[in-house]
Amino acid sequence: MNAYFKLIEQFVSVYPPSYQQPLEMIVDLEKLKCESVFDIDMETGKVAGIVNHDEVVSKWNDYKVELVGRYSFLRSVDTKESVNAFIESVEKVITNEELLKTEFYGKMIFMLLFDGYLVNKPNYTAPYNIDFSSQLFQGVKFPMTLTPHIQKESPEAVIYDLKSSIPDSVKHLENIRKEYDDRFKPAIQYSFSEYNAQFYSHVLLNEGEN
Repeated sequence: MNAYFKLIEQFVSVYPPSYQQPLEMIVDLEKLKCESVFDIDMETGKVAGIVNHDEVVSKWNDYKVELVGRYSFLRSVDTKESVNAFIESVEKVITNEELLKTEFYGKMIFMLLFDGYLVNKPNYTAPYNIDFSSQLFQGVKFPMTLTPHIQKESPEAVIYDLKSSIPDSVKHLENIRKEYDDRFKPAIQYSFSEYNAQFYSHVLLNEGEN
């Protein structure tokens, strides 16, 4: 089974305003990567492959030409190197199907959308573990337990909540503390206490339409 996925809109803002343009570039790249056709594993509902990966790479190549041209005015060697390093890091992921799949599954929306319900094997009661990639601390990934709880059900549909929990040991990881001290403490001054990542979802699933 194949599934078509497209990111139509994403609204973001940042302060100071000078950071807005780079952020909009990130949004453009997200839209480019996410317009994909996925091969779905019929046992799990997870993404098994990217059917149109060649097309995604082709769109990236076109966008890269535009991106290079957009920053061709740069005179600072350091800034040029930073832009080139960014382009190379993006290309490394987009051109490698397995790396791109891994990046997709670092996004919570993919963990939720591509699941057992797609193949008529939903999980409404049993807790399960995922690898959660922090959006705040780069490169930090840790186990998170998601526990579903049915709120209401009928012959056609079910409404359930999905709540997360993480081990206490994760809340005080040294690499998280270090990155906080390096990146955030100079601006906000407060000392690090704990990183308590939480997730909550309220889901209405129409079983007849998957």
